[in-house]
Amino acid sequence: MVKGLKARGNITVNIDWENGKLVKLSLTPATDKAFVVRYGDKEIKVSPTAGKEIIIGSDFILK
Repeated sequence: MVKGLKARGNITVNIDWENGKLVKLSLTPATDKAFVVRYGDKEIKVSPTAGKEIIIGSDFILK
């Protein structure tokens, strides 16, 4: 598990891994600015609410 990383755009990132694969990705943005998350060949565009946690599961779908 990795906790407390800061991504571009002032987004706090927590990542859970198992056997080298994503289990859960938690993103908490400080602003409402949209951003894109990429994992391998997958991509999700996120339109967040500042301070609200965003969860992406192992299937790389927003929860």
